[in-house]
Amino acid sequence: MVTVNVESSMGQVGQTIDVPIEVDSLPTGLAGYVLDISIASDSVARIVAGTKFPSFGITLEENLTTTSVRLRAADLAHIAEPGDKHVLLATLQMECMAVGAVEVSVNPVAFDDEVGSQISPTIDAGHVYAADPETMAYTIVSMDTDVQRQAKVTGDSQVIYCIVDYWPSLAAKNAGFPPMVANSHSMNIPTQASRIIRNADRWHKIAVPAKPWWEMDVTGEFVNQESWRDGDGAASNFEKETVTVDMPSKVRRAIESSWPRIVGLGVVGDWTNQPGQRGNLKVGGNQVRRTIDRHVVFDPTVADQRDPNGALARQDMKDLVNLTVESVR
Repeated sequence: MVTVNVESSMGQVGQTIDVPIEVDSLPTGLAGYVLDISIASDSVARIVAGTKFPSFGITLEENLTTTSVRLRAADLAHIAEPGDKHVLLATLQMECMAVGAVEVSVNPVAFDDEVGSQISPTIDAGHVYAADPETMAYTIVSMDTDVQRQAKVTGDSQVIYCIVDYWPSLAAKNAGFPPMVANSHSMNIPTQASRIIRNADRWHKIAVPAKPWWEMDVTGEFVNQESWRDGDGAASNFEKETVTVDMPSKVRRAIESSWPRIVGLGVVGDWTNQPGQRGNLKVGGNQVRRTIDRHVVFDPTVADQRDPNGALARQDMKDLVNLTVESVR
């Protein structure tokens, strides 16, 4: 089976980006093609002039509008030989207009092999994502314990391992577009913390008075820290309490802080370090991993539900899984 693929791509609003179109295999070679490329709307991105072609010999971009274009090529130079795989057909130019996503579709009007037979390829449509580092939507797909990193941790900290799907906007997610990127996060978060006891005025509770009361600005057992300027107000002089850490806030902060880097690098696809087969991954417009390669990138994380400090059993943590969040900075 021959499949024409549109590689999903992303850019920031205002950028013009490459959208490669390729064929996965050519058992009997390629004589030429006529492809109609289209998008449903130009509100998120629009097609612009300047399609790039390999050196086939004869190439043509015609009937150009902001939502469609016809591409023609005749491989007089025999660039595509029988048996070739992952052959680039053309690189579409698209300008990102507003945050969101749009599907890029292909209609193969003609697709001929070297012996003159008509090929009827299947089509794998791609998506263009227009992103902004200040806004996004995400869903926490799963949450586990990172076993390898947890083994190196002492105390009540737990290493949480999350798989997260990201979209450039909540509207793109709600419209059914696939995630722009899937990312994995390992984060070491304490389940409990110690803090100085304070009153409503944020004065510190005295544990062992370092001065007689008439030399301190006090209200009952609490002292104004600002009056202790000679070093006697060390932390050891204050009473502390153990509190439950707001782990969900820390998880969300870690997830959201990675988005500007994802957008800056131009990452599209599966960026996780899960074991097993991965999906396609592009970084900066360059294809660095394909689904068909089935190879492992990074050291795969070993994750499970062993939950040594009970973090995964907490209801506030359970509520994060499958939660979709829109974040605007």
